[in-house]
Amino acid sequence: MNPKKGLRRLAMALCCLVSLPAAFAQEMSDSDILAKKNFIRNNCFEVVILKNETDSITYEKPLDLDLLDYADRNDKYIALGTAFPIDADHLVTAAHVLTLTDKSTVYPKRFVRIRETVGGKETEKVYEVDQVTAYSNHRDYAIFTAKGLKLKNWFETESKINFNEKIYTAGDAFGEGIIIRDGVLLNEYPETENNEWSYLKSSVATNPGNSGGPLLNKDFKVIGIVLQKKDDFCYSLALKDIIPGKMLFHKKNFFSLSGLNARIKRTCDFEMPLPENYLKVIDFCDAKYAELYAKYMNELISENAKIFFPEGETSLQALYNSSLSIFPQAYLQDSNDNNWFVSKLESYKSDIGGNGNVQWSETFKDSGIWFMTIKAPEGTKPAEYMDNPKLMMDTILNGINITRQLNKQDAGNRIVSNGVPVESSDYRDRYGRNWKVNVWTMEFIDKAVITFALPTPTGAAVIYKSIPTSVKNLWMYDLKKQCDFTAISFTGTVPEWQSFLSGPSSRYEGLTDLRFAYAEGKSLQVSNSEFNATVDSSMFPINAKNEIYVNLSIYQKDGKPSWGIRRVLFDEGGENGTYCLFFKWVKPDSRLDKDYQDDWNQNVGKRIHPYTKTPYSADGRSSIASMHPSFYDAKTGEPNKPYCYSLFISKPGTVDDKNMIDAINRLESGLTFK
Repeated sequence: MNPKKGLRRLAMALCCLVSLPAAFAQEMSDSDILAKKNFIRNNCFEVVILKNETDSITYEKPLDLDLLDYADRNDKYIALGTAFPIDADHLVTAAHVLTLTDKSTVYPKRFVRIRETVGGKETEKVYEVDQVTAYSNHRDYAIFTAKGLKLKNWFETESKINFNEKIYTAGDAFGEGIIIRDGVLLNEYPETENNEWSYLKSSVATNPGNSGGPLLNKDFKVIGIVLQKKDDFCYSLALKDIIPGKMLFHKKNFFSLSGLNARIKRTCDFEMPLPENYLKVIDFCDAKYAELYAKYMNELISENAKIFFPEGETSLQALYNSSLSIFPQAYLQDSNDNNWFVSKLESYKSDIGGNGNVQWSETFKDSGIWFMTIKAPEGTKPAEYMDNPKLMMDTILNGINITRQLNKQDAGNRIVSNGVPVESSDYRDRYGRNWKVNVWTMEFIDKAVITFALPTPTGAAVIYKSIPTSVKNLWMYDLKKQCDFTAISFTGTVPEWQSFLSGPSSRYEGLTDLRFAYAEGKSLQVSNSEFNATVDSSMFPINAKNEIYVNLSIYQKDGKPSWGIRRVLFDEGGENGTYCLFFKWVKPDSRLDKDYQDDWNQNVGKRIHPYTKTPYSADGRSSIASMHPSFYDAKTGEPNKPYCYSLFISKPGTVDDKNMIDAINRLESGLTFK
């Protein structure tokens, strides 16, 4: 068929709909009505997608497919809705049935299935969708052709619409066959955004699968397309409101970013001349919307640059405070006063054997973004998780019970592997951290699992998100921004630290010049361009089991937000051992309120308890703390720099005061500055 000729015929069919004078209208006999209903059943078709028989997932035990209904087990297709012909070539359905604005990677193709009963035996033929001749996601209509399909029968259409008269709908209800229902056409319901058209409101019952089917008048002529059920009413689009020859996309959206309060409203409008192959329409819509999404998200960030962390006055509290958690934390904006803060996430923990574990927590309620950490079990090198993403995901699934349920009664079958990722790449965030990005496909639910992972001395820190495959590229934008709002701290033994720092992925702001030195039985040393800290065997026995915790955060340095080390903790290792630490205090910005100024003035300025260098006991432990003298004027005793380091020691049991004072003095002398 010539596409342009077919388009002209379609336009004529839509603009010059059949209308008979009332004088010629006649009541139909029961046999006529039965014949019309049989015609409808034989000429309403299913829009379907082909089931994906690929399953990349490995389960704990074989799937019990007998839990599925017979039709689900044996049907190769999934029904989406209904379509009906208006001439020998063209079929009509709802846009949300054909879904050309969603590019699923699991279900890329659409089909029309025609069932026929010949000699008491049902047969079916399936035709792939071909040319799209009219489409609007906003008005919710689609007109298309199918490859190799030439129809002998089609529906008559009618332009005149009479309210308070009997009407019929036909559709593939629940994917179980064409069902015809009747009701009354009640009135019109105006489109809510700009009142550009009116929906046809009727009392007829509808079910899932009716979408895209015909709305017929009492004479069984099509007056509209069934779109949706709302409050027990059926809403349809009149055929006269279809615009042929164009793909029209219209959507009003609020654009926002996880953790940021601000959002902007934008309207996405674009169009494409038709006819065109449906796969090209899908590709066009996907690329165009992704382009607009990036544009409007960039506008969101640009318009809020002055309050976008770590810039602006609303970031000052978060820049002053510091998370002391080793588990990843997020920088979030308070919904009440818009000030940024560092989260205090508490994680779930699952042991995976071999002294390994997986921990996880959602960044905030219902965000769907999860932070995870992996501590590698014995026999697995932490660096392997960056080189082998399948191993990383398998380890996560070893710790977190994610299941597949075949029906509501199914207890679920645990997923033990997502297989090999379908995409892998690198992403360097604003702080120079090189994240390993991987994408897996969960075909059975048409979802993509995206992870952004950083190496740690003991394993990996992961950002995890599961989303429909059709929005994968949009979420890539969001998750890259999430990296900039994620604080990662580290722990490990000296050998683990040395192995970790030898890899290129660890060399980013805050760790660039970090060095470790270790002498068995003698001393531990941590240094960078700012400090050199040494702990000797008088503090605790020095061996390969000692652990070193390094907390990083963003803070004001020379008037600019910088990513750096705020705390280093030396731990003897094991339970209830000795540990010591030093912490960097940063003078609060003058714009912060009195509580922040008092925190600095009392702790750093006046050196109140516990920073008095006086031993004390609590919870069965002996402790002592001080402020390092290098940051005070020798004559006045006042702080002489906009930052200062505190020191702290805690030992199990009761330790005499002299030993504690000697220990804090040695720690002070072992901490020097460059």
